[in-house]
Amino acid sequence: MNLRNHPRHRPVQPWIGTSKAQPPVKEDLQYREFAPPTGVEDILLVVWTLTGQSAGAAPFSYHVVPDGCSDLIFDHESGEGFIFGTASNAKTVEMSGRVSIVGVRLQPHLLPAFTGIPACAVRNSEPSFDEVSMDAMNDLFARHTAAENDRFDVPEANALAHAVAARLRPERINPRAQWLISALLHGGGSVDCAARATGFSVRQLQRIAQRELGLSPKRMGRILRLHQAFPQVLGSNESHALIAADHGYADQAHMIREFTSLTGYSPGFWHSRRMSDLSNPNEAGKGNVFP
Repeated sequence: MNLRNHPRHRPVQPWIGTSKAQPPVKEDLQYREFAPPTGVEDILLVVWTLTGQSAGAAPFSYHVVPDGCSDLIFDHESGEGFIFGTASNAKTVEMSGRVSIVGVRLQPHLLPAFTGIPACAVRNSEPSFDEVSMDAMNDLFARHTAAENDRFDVPEANALAHAVAARLRPERINPRAQWLISALLHGGGSVDCAARATGFSVRQLQRIAQRELGLSPKRMGRILRLHQAFPQVLGSNESHALIAADHGYADQAHMIREFTSLTGYSPGFWHSRRMSDLSNPNEAGKGNVFP
């Protein structure tokens, strides 16, 4: 098998914004994604912004699904940045007041090449740039982004992407981690298939995955397969049984269990929410961005 001929990892973040206030406070929150410019697409998956204002003091919830990636994030309100480490499960983040955040999502295997530390050291955590000796990233993000919501667009996203990509240390890249990602994508998330494709033992894959990806190869495989199925779940009217078969799940019930376990919600929920967003164009971009 040629590991170069594989589908690219294209994670989906169909996040959920909900208020905990009674009665609900009005939310005006916008999540936007910018594709990386030519030349850095093998380093960065996407540049994104989260901006807006919630009325009232009650926090609202931002739901993130695990995607096998780590993000470099800068918060204009605090003037500081942090790493959002590889998540093993869905995570809900509470926010309130003014929100002005910009992030860069890295290819799954490249966090150690930026930080010099194992990805497992920041799994399910959010250390500041200062805590991992990346304080220069604060200045980089501040120079290339503006706190005003309407000033960040494609040119700014491209400039930020190039500036962040320039901080990559190529000598720190472990090509075996990239081979593992390729093999998992090609094999529908199967660790056994990945071992056969790469020639590595399962134990070797465990060591590579924990250090370079922050997750076990089995967990990473489950997440990659979920994101391969996500676009079909969101945008197709095919039965879940057919979608499950397309992506190597044992059956429909298996896929439902995996979606519920990893994202917190069933495939049916995500599809219904997607259809609801399409029928309500006034809410487009406010809390839900889909491919």
